[in-house]
Amino acid sequence: CFTYEVISGKDIRLLSYSETDRSVVAVPAQIDGYTVRELAENLFSGHSELEKVYITGAVTKLGSNAFRDCSSLREIVLPGSLTEIGDHAFRDCSSLTQLELPDGLKTYGSGSFAGCVNLECINYPLSLEHGGNRAFEGDVKLTRIEVPTGVKKLADDAFSYSANFQEIVLPEGLEEIGSCALYECTGLTELSLPSTLWKLNQSALNGCSGLTELTIPEGLAEIGDHALANCTGLTELQLPESITAIGRWAMTGCTGLTSVSYPVGLTSAGDQIFAGCTNLKSMVVPEGVTSLPDNVFMECADFTEIRLPSTLKSIGASALYGCSGLSALSLPEGLENVGESALAKCTGLAELHLPDSITTLGRWAVADCAGLASVNYPAGLTSAGYGIFTGCTKLKSITVPESVTALPDNVFCDASSLRTISLPSTLEVIGESAFSGCSSLRKMLLPSNVTEMKSWTFMNCSALEHIWVGEKVVVIAADAFSGCGTDTLVFHGVESSYVQTWAQEKGYTFTTDDLEIKDAVLQGQVVLESGEGLSGVCVSVYDCSQLKSLGEVYTDEQGLWINEEAEI
Repeated sequence: CFTYEVISGKDIRLLSYSETDRSVVAVPAQIDGYTVRELAENLFSGHSELEKVYITGAVTKLGSNAFRDCSSLREIVLPGSLTEIGDHAFRDCSSLTQLELPDGLKTYGSGSFAGCVNLECINYPLSLEHGGNRAFEGDVKLTRIEVPTGVKKLADDAFSYSANFQEIVLPEGLEEIGSCALYECTGLTELSLPSTLWKLNQSALNGCSGLTELTIPEGLAEIGDHALANCTGLTELQLPESITAIGRWAMTGCTGLTSVSYPVGLTSAGDQIFAGCTNLKSMVVPEGVTSLPDNVFMECADFTEIRLPSTLKSIGASALYGCSGLSALSLPEGLENVGESALAKCTGLAELHLPDSITTLGRWAVADCAGLASVNYPAGLTSAGYGIFTGCTKLKSITVPESVTALPDNVFCDASSLRTISLPSTLEVIGESAFSGCSSLRKMLLPSNVTEMKSWTFMNCSALEHIWVGEKVVVIAADAFSGCGTDTLVFHGVESSYVQTWAQEKGYTFTTDDLEIKDAVLQGQVVLESGEGLSGVCVSVYDCSQLKSLGEVYTDEQGLWINEEAEI
């Protein structure tokens, strides 16, 4: 009643089964002197007459769909030699109530037991290495599984999409939970992880939305990508100090989280760990932490507060990138290194104090902080990357302290509201595009030690009217002032200097007149006829020469107003 093919030597694979009226079948260990090693795909598929099947001998593999739609199958005995069960092997075996899997089984495929609606009991094999995606999908009665002692790793995809599972007992001695092992086990409400566990792999508990209580042991070292993502029922999470690495999107979408502790031992972090945790508003980094890893709070747009410890020395690349909900941030004195894009796109920050202890600012460190109106240039800065303040469109003035000798490329690029820049006498080098797009800049004094003006230094500084360039400047790139009007920009300098020749060749006006920049304060008072000050009056100040508004201010209780935006 069986046909077969030779796999190799004396080993065969059963290909077909021709009987249709037998309810009990015993799969032979040997046929024609050959040893049966495998049952082929679809071997018994659709044989609704089968009620009991006994597989003996040395069979190692059940092919995909081997018993699919055997709707009357109530009992099957599997051999101890079995190591592999193929995709959908027992799918829709709706009469099957229990199944004993051999301890030597290493893998079962996708949908292996899906649709086995009456399956109530199944064991976990000691040797299991990989489960199948959606293996228990469907309205199965199986609600509890106990993983036996001796298992070191809960297999990848072991119980993914097992929505009916309500309890999983994990043994002491378990060291890892595999990738997607409990993915979307939405019926789980609580889970206690054993003290021996050291790693949660990628998406291990992703989508366990019913989970309201999760106990994580001290000793856990790694949380993989998406490992706890979309666990929407969790409201608080105590992460042990032993954790050293958290992967990308590890807790993203945990919308119920209101409290998470920060692991003191964390040294490696992936992108957007807490992205989409819309109820997680604050984070306290404890004292003792000296470094924030790269990306640790990246895109945590819902955070309104992050408290940093006095012990902090370094902020990694993109560590707070995109934390647009922060309206204030206190950086500790003693901070030394701020990495690439570390504070970029924190668009809610209106002011920021960079401690003078900072020696390194990476590329785009504070870039695109569109709401930033006030920031300082650290006096101790010795290394600054490309574009550190690029795109800070509300920044109006800044003073670069004495001792700074070089400004990096693009340092203030597209700071379109920047009107006043005070440069130190020690400055020697100005990088490419340093002030490109500073369209509110009207006057500029370059320190006497500057020797070169590189490409695009003042490109598109459309409001620039006056600039002083010293006689040490011997190189000006042809496009240094691209986009600045030849009919409006006046160069100031020394007679017969290089800048005079260059400016006149380019069609600009040159003068030897001194150039001085002073800030002006406009102020006044709005009073009634009685002389009493009138509060709450909006005063709009307009610069007629520039045909632009200098902003609006409101009178105080005495009717006084003040505007500090003017420049003479």
